Amino acid sequence: MNKQSIFKLVFLIAIIGSLSLGLVRTDALNWLQSGGLDPHSLVTQILFSGLIGLLSITLLPTSPLLIASGYLFGPLLGGALSLAGLLLGALIAFGLTRYCLYEFIRSQLFRRFPKLSKLDQSVQNNGFFVAITIRFLPIPAWAINYGLSLSPIRFVDYTVGSLIGLAPIVFIIVNIGSHLTNIKSIGFIISIILYVLFLAAAALYRRKKL
Repeated sequence: MNKQSIFKLVFLIAIIGSLSLGLVRTDALNWLQSGGLDPHSLVTQILFSGLIGLLSITLLPTSPLLIASGYLFGPLLGGALSLAGLLLGALIAFGLTRYCLYEFIRSQLFRRFPKLSKLDQSVQNNGFFVAITIRFLPIPAWAINYGLSLSPIRFVDYTVGSLIGLAPIVFIIVNIGSHLTNIKSIGFIISIILYVLFLAAAALYRRKKL
């Protein structure tokens, strides 16, 4: 491992660590979810969407902010802001990974696990489909972002596939948040049922594939 690879690895870890620590130590998450914000403010909406994006490239969960987004902005606007934020995070992760770790990690992985070449070829040939379907699985956003970014997937397939794959679960979770004030409502119950069905379908799909 040469000095340049070490520098890039340390740089990426420092970014992720700093963001994670900053979000926790500054109570940014509690501040945004406190309900003391003006949901009609464009600045608030942009900041909220941006924070979701930054959160998605760290090891912290994004679901609480998606629920908060539905609570603050409603199902449609909240869903759009959340989806935009997650897509932003996916693009940042793609750029960081391709610049910092792509060649080094790929060389190490293929050296230790030669059979990965078949999976690598599959992603290269069906990147768009893979980018969509893998987003359906109950895997943290950061893991999918970095995992796909280490594959030879094309940028367009990664971006558009991620957008399509993220949309269903994002709007379901945001819709749950939009009905938090009345958990006995039909909307809340339907959202919970859809969420459970979505996870069950994803688990079944993963079991068949694996």
